[in-house]
Amino acid sequence: KTYEELEKTYESFNENDEKALQYVNLYLSKSKKESNYAELKQAYEDYSYYSADKKSKLKYADSALIAAKKAKDNDLLSSAYLYKGSLYYFYFKNYQFALSEYLKAYQYSKNGKSEYLRYKIIYQIGLVKSYLGYYDEALSHFQECLFYFETKTKRNYSSNERYNASKGYLNSLHQIAVCYRNMKNYEKADSIINIGLKFSEIEEFSSEKAYLIKCKGISEYHHKRYNFAITLLQKSLPIFSKDDDFYWSSVSDFYIGKSYLGLGKQEQAIQQF
Repeated sequence: KTYEELEKTYESFNENDEKALQYVNLYLSKSKKESNYAELKQAYEDYSYYSADKKSKLKYADSALIAAKKAKDNDLLSSAYLYKGSLYYFYFKNYQFALSEYLKAYQYSKNGKSEYLRYKIIYQIGLVKSYLGYYDEALSHFQECLFYFETKTKRNYSSNERYNASKGYLNSLHQIAVCYRNMKNYEKADSIINIGLKFSEIEEFSSEKAYLIKCKGISEYHHKRYNFAITLLQKSLPIFSKDDDFYWSSVSDFYIGKSYLGLGKQEQAIQQF
């Protein structure tokens, strides 16, 4: 079988679903046997993606990086560092390590051919800056990404390219809304959220839609519409739980608690906190 055919045997599985690994292993074995380092790098990243254990994810990401170095391709190296950085960011909440990997990824991307990859890296650097509270700097990164991804959703690209661009566009909108909210510019945050919710009506973007619904819930809290806030925030929680997104689950729980306080329901607020 070709690599594309092997990949199709497991691409429908969800992240962290180890039932996919038996199929990924066929891809891995083929790439090892053929000494195809580009495909080997992809195989290790897929193994990392479907592994449920966080340490295993990191171990396979390191293996992917070794394969990328053997392939001697700047885009592959950039992609491998980006992937490893995202693990540090998302699963380990180690932002110093994440930023270090992202900066390596960015350096290699400057000599690479993939524009899309370079903007993914800019987006991730924006995430770290936003987390650290540098909202003005983060906002400029996300706005740069938004412009790039938005153009890709409108042109005559392949369905896969449009899908990836749409995810990038929605994620950029989400982070811009987060920055505006933290800068206390609630009017601009609301405007951005509404654009995103209108775009994300398609079912395939359920995770991205949940982030925007969460933003809308927090916005409702700031407007003192506490019942609406609770409804929206509770709606987003199952998706965060499914995606193992502890950070935004915690934020949502916190604002549900704040909303209960706003309604004078102290006992429910305490339980929520």
